[in-house]
Amino acid sequence: MIKTIPQDVSLGISNLRSFYSKHTLTGFFLFFFLCVAPSAFSQGGTCAEIEPFCAGNEAFIFANCNEDEPSCTLAAEPGPDYGCLIQQPYPAWFYLQIDEAGSLDFEIVQNTEFDVNGNPIGTGLDVDFIAWGPFAQGDDLCDYSQLQSFNEIGCSYSIQPVETFSIPNAQAGEIYVLVITNYDESAGFIKLGQTGGTGSTNCDIVLECSVTIDGGDQSYCDVDEVTLTTSTTGPVQSYQWYLNNTILTGETSETLTVSETGDYKVSIDGTDCDTTEEDEVTVTFLELPCNISVCTSIDFEEDFGTGTERVCLDPNVSSSTYICNDTTQIEDGQYCIYNTSTGLNTGWHVGMEDHTEGDVDGRMLFVNAAFDPGEFYRRSIILTENENFSFNAWITTVYDTDTNICGGNSIPANVLFRIEDPSGALIAETNTGDIPNGPDPNWLQFSITFNTGANTEIQLVLINNSIGGCGNDLAIDDITLTKEGESPTIETPPDLTECNASGTGTAIFDLESQIPTILNGQNPADFNITFHLTQGTAELNQNAIATPGAYENTSNPEAIYVRVEKASEPTCFSVVSFNLNIAEELVLTTDLPDTIELCSTDPFPALDATVTNTGIDITLATYLWTDTSGTTVSTDPIFTPTAAGVYTVVVTYTPSCSEETFTVEVIVYDPATIDLGADQVICEGTEFQIVPTITGNTTGITYLWSPGGQTSPTITVTEAGTYSVEITTNGLCSATDSVTIAVTESPIVELGEGFETCFEEATILDASPSNYDPATATYQWMLDGVVIPSEINATIDVTLYGYGTYSVTVTADGCTGEDSVTVSPRSDLIVSIGDGFNTCPDEPQTLTATTDETDVTYQWFLNGTPITNETSSTLNFEVPAGSIGAQNYSVVITKGDCSGTAAADITLYDIDNCTITQGISPNNDGYNDALDLTFLQERVGIDKLQIFNRYGTLVFEQSNYSNEWFGQTNEGDELPSGTYYYVINLLGNDAVYGPQASGFIYINRETK
Repeated sequence: MIKTIPQDVSLGISNLRSFYSKHTLTGFFLFFFLCVAPSAFSQGGTCAEIEPFCAGNEAFIFANCNEDEPSCTLAAEPGPDYGCLIQQPYPAWFYLQIDEAGSLDFEIVQNTEFDVNGNPIGTGLDVDFIAWGPFAQGDDLCDYSQLQSFNEIGCSYSIQPVETFSIPNAQAGEIYVLVITNYDESAGFIKLGQTGGTGSTNCDIVLECSVTIDGGDQSYCDVDEVTLTTSTTGPVQSYQWYLNNTILTGETSETLTVSETGDYKVSIDGTDCDTTEEDEVTVTFLELPCNISVCTSIDFEEDFGTGTERVCLDPNVSSSTYICNDTTQIEDGQYCIYNTSTGLNTGWHVGMEDHTEGDVDGRMLFVNAAFDPGEFYRRSIILTENENFSFNAWITTVYDTDTNICGGNSIPANVLFRIEDPSGALIAETNTGDIPNGPDPNWLQFSITFNTGANTEIQLVLINNSIGGCGNDLAIDDITLTKEGESPTIETPPDLTECNASGTGTAIFDLESQIPTILNGQNPADFNITFHLTQGTAELNQNAIATPGAYENTSNPEAIYVRVEKASEPTCFSVVSFNLNIAEELVLTTDLPDTIELCSTDPFPALDATVTNTGIDITLATYLWTDTSGTTVSTDPIFTPTAAGVYTVVVTYTPSCSEETFTVEVIVYDPATIDLGADQVICEGTEFQIVPTITGNTTGITYLWSPGGQTSPTITVTEAGTYSVEITTNGLCSATDSVTIAVTESPIVELGEGFETCFEEATILDASPSNYDPATATYQWMLDGVVIPSEINATIDVTLYGYGTYSVTVTADGCTGEDSVTVSPRSDLIVSIGDGFNTCPDEPQTLTATTDETDVTYQWFLNGTPITNETSSTLNFEVPAGSIGAQNYSVVITKGDCSGTAAADITLYDIDNCTITQGISPNNDGYNDALDLTFLQERVGIDKLQIFNRYGTLVFEQSNYSNEWFGQTNEGDELPSGTYYYVINLLGNDAVYGPQASGFIYINRETK
């Protein structure tokens, strides 16, 4: 019967699909696909939802996607080449895997209805398909670049409801991808099945589910937490984790993060899994140091050999106070050496084996303790003196409590271990304490450490420390005496560095290349060497890197831990670490300049290309120098050229895959030549310009003169000395020359300071040089710049030529000296006749000319006209009445060509005839308004003026009077018209009025 499943029935594959999110085929089986017959399942609408398909013996039927289902994918995703499918509505993605090789024929039928036998009984619906392949396990089935025409194996876009395709010559394990489209877009069912061929599809992987916790039992050192991951096969849908068989609530994913030691189990299931599967691992968390290296050498070992017969102790080697019973049941106080406990005593464990691992029919020492405590084993052992040893022995009780022979009151075993010297003196001892009996053997190890001291032989003694009876039966095995040793001596190797050639930050490292450095000359055959990713796994000897000769790092940097253990003693090891580094490409730098310029007279400099990057081992850099022609000239970092040219160095730093090319142009210049000419002699006070003559290359020329430090092309000098100049061209090449300048003394001429003269006597200028014989010099005189041809001597009488600037040029020994002087008329002849004044008409007056000059002559003038015969220093005169205006009297004094003048204005008083008026009319008309006595004030001075009225009363009085009374009282009141009497007291005896004048004066205030 055909089983049909409606489209909305979930087949439970989503969890599996999410786990294999990229559809990568790992292992042999990857995705869930049905392989029941007959059956049906839902379709994947995108490649990300691709479904597995198994043909089996019968076809599969599933509900199609159509226009009535909103959750369906409307059209195939872009990316693949869909070949003949012009349109791809409602796609269904499948893949199948070949089980048996051969050809396979498939049929695709789309119909609105199928009967119980899988026959279409409804309306046929147009169905199309395309198939690609083959693909290999591990390929990404949704890699669009592979779903292209070159991988197409079949395609049909017909209008038929039935399509067929074949896979010829299919090989086991190949995978094929199939897309079926519903061109009709109507609701219905699709039937997919294999109709023929010799090959078959793989159905086993559909129903077989399995789970493995990756890594198995695990121990971690100095790690806080780890995540357990799982690998599954089949259509797994659910996960459940347990710790120590206790369910971990909520932990239902494919991974589990753990942080405590315990037994972790995961249980998986799925609707289409045959059974529930589980896996369990033990996870152990350890703290550093996780495993201490135990370096001991076994000096003595007693494992009692192998064999299937009962034997006794060799009396030549060891002894016992107990009786060896090698035939019957072992009783109290007896022992034997045998490979099994079976048959030795009715109450003992049956089938018990010895403790020694890996031996076959290994024997052990069985002891049924005597009733009284006592020695049951003694052996002499040769050891080295003054060494530390450890005694170890494994003991188990052999009475089986399940036999209940002792009725629950069995006697525990108790053994005393003693180390004695040959004389029986105690060196060390330890007691096991009571060792309880049990239902199973329980091997326990007991140890004691001691130092041999001066002894080279010791006695190992085992003493029963309990009573005999029911119980106190024991077996002993693997007695050893070990000596403490040293861990392997190893060296820390340098880090390994590879280039990031792939750009992914990873590279392949040969970890084993570090072994010679780590062992430092030791024989590798003496050691077991493994490489680990953590200190803890190295100490625990877990999770060693599988391919250390070709390891690809997973981080940058990544630490690698190397466990080096003695091959003869695996518990004795040392751990060393180094880093794996992925070097990023480094931009190499140097101090090389782009250009070096030098002068042909300079030595060639060394070109230093040494890498200047910090943080790297520059000794690993290599260098290749070539010249302009490409010829290799050096492989050293420093190269010294011997000629001008362009030099190239390629610097390579292998650890970072870095390479840089640097170019240096070496330019050589020829220096210019310089000539300052012959030495020169110049006259003192003159200057000389030194002009160099330069030949050759003058590019960028600069100058530096000495002394002085001038930088000009030429210099002008005035002093004696040696002058040099250094020229520099191209900023590099220099040349120097010098010239000596001598200075001849010029004639020293001093005509003196300019002066004034009246030429009243001869004036001589003398140009005789003070530093030369005047007779050896020549002279040229000039007046105001005009040469005086006749004057060629050292002296000149300037009186002959008058005033002006006289200059002279004196020449001696080819050098000249000059000086000049200005001769000016005197402007300082001073004469004074006093200030002008007023006078009365015909009044005698005298003017006197005063001067500091001597030998002068005088001439007086009136209004600019010489006064005849008036040539003395005084002038007596009178101003005639009627003279109008000021009369200017002046005098000129003369001395040689110089003269001086003084003048004074003499004016008549306004008052007629210089008389006292008899009346005033103070009406402010400007005429006769006041009593004007100015002439008396100026002539003799007025002491006081007094005015009296007709009654003799004093009405006005003023001292030092001139013209201040205009008819007022002392209080300023106007006096009435009338006659008044005045009295004038003079300061001197006036020629007209004497010492006092008095009389009447009338005030007239009438107006017309």
